[in-house]
Amino acid sequence: MEGIESVFICLFAAGIGGVVGTLLRFMAIEFFKKYTKFPAGVLFVNVLGTFIFALLTFILTKDSAIFSFGEIPTEYPTYFFSIGILGALTTFSAYSYDTFLLIEKKKYKTAFLNVISNVMFCTAAAVIAILIFMKYF
Repeated sequence: MEGIESVFICLFAAGIGGVVGTLLRFMAIEFFKKYTKFPAGVLFVNVLGTFIFALLTFILTKDSAIFSFGEIPTEYPTYFFSIGILGALTTFSAYSYDTFLLIEKKKYKTAFLNVISNVMFCTAAAVIAILIFMKYF
């Protein structure tokens, strides 16, 4: 990545990706609010985002013609997808805030379940993504 143009392209790619990820997160959270009081929307985006992030990390960094973006440096798709979309889609702050609100409402079991669910399912999603990559790529 060289030159000021490259820096601006990376900023633009991350910014546009961030807008997309933020909108996707908002839609998922609002969707799940209709069906449960548990913060399932944040859990869903964190698990899905972790899975995709882990898979993309390997795909975008693998030296192979299959993963070539032609003349486009691999930093640009990385900034767009990983930092932009997935950075905005997944959210540790929302997960933490949801947990705090549950504790404040004295819903300790649900708060604990939220913490355990995010840690376990996100870790499992990363492991599954890595196993898929190792098997198929």
